[in-house]
Amino acid sequence: MRAWQGHKIETKCFYFLQEAFKIMLIKPDQWDNPSSIQTKEECSIKQEDNMVLKITSGYINGFKTKVPNSKLMVLADPSLTESKLDDVRFDKGLWYDWTKMSSL
Repeated sequence: MRAWQGHKIETKCFYFLQEAFKIMLIKPDQWDNPSSIQTKEECSIKQEDNMVLKITSGYINGFKTKVPNSKLMVLADPSLTESKLDDVRFDKGLWYDWTKMSSL
C-alpha cells in the first residue's frame, strides 16, 4: 500500500504488469491543509485490462493490492530530482481506511 502522495506539477502514468491494484484519486481542495472530507475517485485495474492509468498534475493518489506478487511500472514526465521537489505526502489514514478495503 502506498498512500497518499500527490504532485502539483508532475504527471504520472501507471502500467499494471502483474495481478491487480485498487487506486484512489483525490483532487484536494487545498494543498497546505486539505479538508479531511474529500471526494474520491476509485478504480480497480487488473493486468488483463492491459491499460495505462494517467494521473495528471494536481491529484493525490493511493494504491494497494491484496494479491501477492502484484507489480506496476511508474512513468513520470520530470526527472527524479525534479519529482522530489514536487512530492507532497499525507497521512495514509486521512481519507480512506485501507485496512477495510473491499476485495478487488
